[in-house]
Amino acid sequence: AMPRDEGGDGLGPRSGWEGRVIDDFRVVRRIGSGGMATVYEAIQTSLDRHVALKVLPSFMGLSEHAVDTFRREALALGRQQHPGIVSIFRVGESNGLHYIAQQLVGDGHSLADELEQRRERRLPPHEPRRTVAWIIDVADALQHAHGSGVVHRDLKPSNILLAENGHPMVSDFGLARIGQALANEDSFVGTPSYAAPEQDAGSVVDHRADIFSLGVTLYELTTLTNPFDGESVEEIRRAVATLAPPTLDRLNPSAPAGLAQVCARAMEKDPMRRYQSMAEFALDLREILQGEPSIAIEPPRSRLGRWLDRALQSVCRLTAASRSRRSSSAFLESWVQSTMRERGGTDRAADARDLYMLAIAQHAARLPEWRTTRDSADEAWETCVVRADSLAQLRSYVASLR
Repeated sequence: AMPRDEGGDGLGPRSGWEGRVIDDFRVVRRIGSGGMATVYEAIQTSLDRHVALKVLPSFMGLSEHAVDTFRREALALGRQQHPGIVSIFRVGESNGLHYIAQQLVGDGHSLADELEQRRERRLPPHEPRRTVAWIIDVADALQHAHGSGVVHRDLKPSNILLAENGHPMVSDFGLARIGQALANEDSFVGTPSYAAPEQDAGSVVDHRADIFSLGVTLYELTTLTNPFDGESVEEIRRAVATLAPPTLDRLNPSAPAGLAQVCARAMEKDPMRRYQSMAEFALDLREILQGEPSIAIEPPRSRLGRWLDRALQSVCRLTAASRSRRSSSAFLESWVQSTMRERGGTDRAADARDLYMLAIAQHAARLPEWRTTRDSADEAWETCVVRADSLAQLRSYVASLR
């Protein structure tokens, strides 16, 4: 019979946990550790499948804060169903050990491992287009998370795992905030060189903090250099708040045209000057891959004009594809009204600009991937509509741009 957990941890690298059983899971090997927990590859015996078993040691289980953080991660993951976010299978406690059983992603190799290998072997950064494709995938995944009210707050290369097919998957939602933006805790939350300036104690944090962190990750993957370094947490946080790092293309001249501007915009100190959604960020990155000039370097008014043109063309295209006999505006209005009735009109946009930019980014960035059906049109406008005070608000703002 396999030895069962009897409360003693021994969660170190040579702990001899291989073969131990926790509830329905038999430990195969230790993958790694980080923060409070240790992660093992395990077999769920009832389903004969391999999982990643994240275990909180029993002495950590005595800390209410540690257990709350662990449960927060489970809750955040449980809200997600996206190919770019690690899936959760089960949450439990056995003899003082709290655990989360989740999807096993490849061999646990992360983007941090990629960085470490290239630095150790003195290799150049990955080809920039590959890096940009990774960041687009992560942005798409986090756009989904943000849409469900989850902000990661600790996005960094070590929390982005690479699947066997090479696609990145976001993991470790232990510091995630669920719900509306609130003031941060009494102490700093996050990883110093990746966390946005507003993640310092007492500041308000929302989804745009993740955009900053992803910008830092893009910079580091492209240059093998973290833009904010220092000897202490205080020194690093001071750099994050005040330092303008060298532009990305200065450190890596092979970076595609426009990538430095896109990265710099993602890393703006002021959240209002950053991309306002992951979808907007991803759209500019997609344009770089397609060889188009990034709108990140255009004047604001011409940029919005481009968004408008793209939006109107897309709506007409999708409406025609759905074989609707109504005009695009009538089709949209009807769908808006029915959706708002279903949602109860409870969601509100922070302001018209945020609403408009988010809607168009969501729509245009993913348009080539959607099937040309009525359902596609519904999905395309959902993010915009459920956050609008009224259709009139959207129309008024669009009219002001003409």
